[in-house]
Amino acid sequence: MKKFKFIFMSVVAMLWLALAGSCSSDEPVIMGEEQSPVVDEPAVEEPVVEPEDSVVVDDIDSDLIKVPYVGPFHEFATQSLINSLEKNRDFSWELFKLAVRSVDEKYQGKSANMAFSPYSANMVMAMAANYLDRNTSSQLVSKLGFNTLEDLNEGMALVTAYLMNGKHTSMDFKSNNSLWWRDEYCDYLDNDIVNTLRRNYYIHTCGVDFNQDQTIDLINDWVKTNTNNKIPNFLNYLTDYEKLYKSHINVNTLYLNGEWMWKFQKNKVATFKGTDSNSLINMMNNTHDYGGYVDEDYTYISIPFIFGASMRIIMPKTQSIEEFSRTVSYAQLNEFKQRSYKKHYRMNLTMPKFKIDGVVELSPELLNETGIHFAQAKNMLYGDLLANKPNESNILQKTSVIINEEGAECAAATSHSGASYCPLDREYIEITIDRPFIFYIQEEFSGAIMMAGRICNL
Repeated sequence: MKKFKFIFMSVVAMLWLALAGSCSSDEPVIMGEEQSPVVDEPAVEEPVVEPEDSVVVDDIDSDLIKVPYVGPFHEFATQSLINSLEKNRDFSWELFKLAVRSVDEKYQGKSANMAFSPYSANMVMAMAANYLDRNTSSQLVSKLGFNTLEDLNEGMALVTAYLMNGKHTSMDFKSNNSLWWRDEYCDYLDNDIVNTLRRNYYIHTCGVDFNQDQTIDLINDWVKTNTNNKIPNFLNYLTDYEKLYKSHINVNTLYLNGEWMWKFQKNKVATFKGTDSNSLINMMNNTHDYGGYVDEDYTYISIPFIFGASMRIIMPKTQSIEEFSRTVSYAQLNEFKQRSYKKHYRMNLTMPKFKIDGVVELSPELLNETGIHFAQAKNMLYGDLLANKPNESNILQKTSVIINEEGAECAAATSHSGASYCPLDREYIEITIDRPFIFYIQEEFSGAIMMAGRICNL
């Protein structure tokens, strides 16, 4: 009996100890309810969501900005866009003539070779339309050929994407945009404006201290890289005034390299009858079927690249090159082109090789003549911070043009601070471009005038 009592008490003690161990957690144990094992779940990391109006303050070295592929021009170009681009070509040529005047005034009437990229100038003006006051913005939108700012932004985005990624041409074409703002104003930046520029113009952005000389080096390095080293020193320096008051610099770069459809051969040295004097220069020669128009007043030739663009040369015979380059309209150029479609020549063409490194500055006073009042423009990039401050702005452009037997290589950097082949008739002619002329390089489908220039002396 004692033995049975001892065994019973031992079993009770073991049960009591077991129950005590199971109750060591903080949670009570409810008898009669099955307990689920406790499993440690991994911590779920909440995704970091950038606010829609956030701005990347410094992405100047970023490769993340990708220009989309849009396909051939006819696949995306609406009639409205085509109409706007037609108007834009008139304004582009108007800008070229202003550039001619600027150069002539700089050299006090002395004949000077020059080059200017209407495309690059158009890009900085289109971007400026987004951060200048409503009145100036409306003037820019209208002169650039569009109905609304939204239409302008969408059109420029499509044309840029087409020219860079349309896969329609063997021409190497690059266009890049950047916005350099005064870093001490960063907190006042209008994020909507910056994001609109990033979305439509694929801009790189960077806040800088304009008081520091290194800022010039930073901008120049960016321009040099994006022009394939053709424009190594875009900005020379900032004045003491600019260091104190420069609010931003908006920059576009352009680089193109295209091969002729039919390459030229080296030719003998020949005389070029310049405006100042005659000179012996190296010429190049080719015989092929070129579009052209020849009469007693002008010689017009269209020289195609492998696909997608052409360089057109107009050599006046009865007008001085200075007068012709200041007065010829895009409508006249288009008339020459239309006439050239009706008559193609088996042409023995001799023309000069040349190189131009140019600088053009379009002052607010010159731009006022186009109906765009830059001198009265207000800078809205920083909201109301500078809305009532004077906005001294101009457009500066530097260019590099090389024309030789292989083709054309052109670059431009611009800042704001502040149809079928159908030979119907053909005859053999010989043409030598041995007198002053103007030229322009134009993409055929969009009509973008990427570079234009004047040769007075060689």
